[in-house]
Amino acid sequence: MLSVNLLPWRQQKKAEEAASLRAILFKTVLYACLSVASVNGWLGHRVDVLAREVEVLDQTMQNLTTRHRFSPDAPSSDSMLTFQTNLKAYQATTMQLFSILGQPQHHSVCFSKIVREKNRLYFSGMVSSAEDLTHFLKHWPVTNLFSEIKINELKQQVDHRLSFRFQALENNALGALDSV
Repeated sequence: MLSVNLLPWRQQKKAEEAASLRAILFKTVLYACLSVASVNGWLGHRVDVLAREVEVLDQTMQNLTTRHRFSPDAPSSDSMLTFQTNLKAYQATTMQLFSILGQPQHHSVCFSKIVREKNRLYFSGMVSSAEDLTHFLKHWPVTNLFSEIKINELKQQVDHRLSFRFQALENNALGALDSV
């Protein structure tokens, strides 16, 4: 019987596998390090760019503050006080409006869009009938915030619902902000 010694072959295969594994690990660590370095470089560049933008904005703000402080047409403390008072009234009224709009309603009016331009609010939405819209507007708790409500558009849709658009003119306390 012939005996064959496979030990050198096994040792050579094991050495090749170990070398292959080391090469794979080395490449993986190398790629990870390169990725981290490139991301770090890119983030460092972004931070530098943003820092320069902040410096420019700070300089602009400082220039505007200096110019405003010494400007002959700078607002007086009385006009600033009036503005602050009007702003607080506007904020309180807006909070009241959003609070009421946020409450669940048990009627067939659905708002799809609300836009504010100066002292007017434009409401758009859907309603089951014109009577429902009239009833809603008569009993809507925010009507005291508006001096006038005017229906601009009322259209019959394919599903027999009505789309509407109306505008509401805010009371003077709200519109006073636009004049300052």
